[in-house]
Amino acid sequence: MPSLMVGMLEDLAVEDRYRVLEIGTGTGYNAALLSCRLGEHLLYSVDVDPALVETARQRLAEAGHVPQLAVGDGSHGHPAACTFDRVIATCSVPAVPDAWLGQSRPGTVVLTDVDLGVEGGLVRLTVDSQGRALGRFTGTSGRFMAARTDAAGYAPPQKTERAPAVETRRTTVAAADSRANYPFRLLLAFHLPGAQLVYHVDDAGTMALQLQRADGSWARTPLAADGPATVTYGGDPGLWREVEAAWRWWAHAGRPAQEQFAYAREPDGRIYVWHVPDETRWDLPAGA
Repeated sequence: MPSLMVGMLEDLAVEDRYRVLEIGTGTGYNAALLSCRLGEHLLYSVDVDPALVETARQRLAEAGHVPQLAVGDGSHGHPAACTFDRVIATCSVPAVPDAWLGQSRPGTVVLTDVDLGVEGGLVRLTVDSQGRALGRFTGTSGRFMAARTDAAGYAPPQKTERAPAVETRRTTVAAADSRANYPFRLLLAFHLPGAQLVYHVDDAGTMALQLQRADGSWARTPLAADGPATVTYGGDPGLWREVEAAWRWWAHAGRPAQEQFAYAREPDGRIYVWHVPDETRWDLPAGA
């Protein structure tokens, strides 16, 4: 969406003479905007798909721009042996790659979509002299496709056998509560790293929002509910209790927006997030 890209570029806050690395050339639209602002000699862009890069190169040339385009795995940065003042990624990553930090200098801003499982979002991070990336989730909200290491596509997801249903009970958190509140889903990702939130359709065609883990545990609540909200679960009964606990925490904290949460990636790969007003912290798995 052009509006999303404009919001990201405003968050990126480029200035004259800044060298920018773009991860995900795509159509070349964002590269054109950055070339207009900075000059093509300061814009470096990389994409894993050779056909996309070539098409973008032709389009940019027709518009009068010849930035430094390259084909490759964007998680490895750009093959140019230089550092950047800004890094912007139009793909999601589970964690900020080492290569991006390696091509940053103290003060470099990295803007990317981090995928935390249940939810994720855009973070604006500043790299310090120790190689730590620290910042907050941005008011600009939007999600991107996951970064690819192969231009042909993604590896097929592993199938997990789900535990049999155990019980259906009432719950304080309906599907509509989760769907309508992005900051709550983000908080839920902090509570349940590695879990996924998906849509489930049963044999009768009833659609539900399903939370699931790799160990086979799951919990689902119907999208359309008559009367009190219910949850059906299989495996660990504590899975949905985490959802209810996160909802209580979020309500007690005043329903904070995503900008109230900060994100840090340490040089050794450790990742943690926290609620800025009261410093409640959640540690996340490295690379997650």
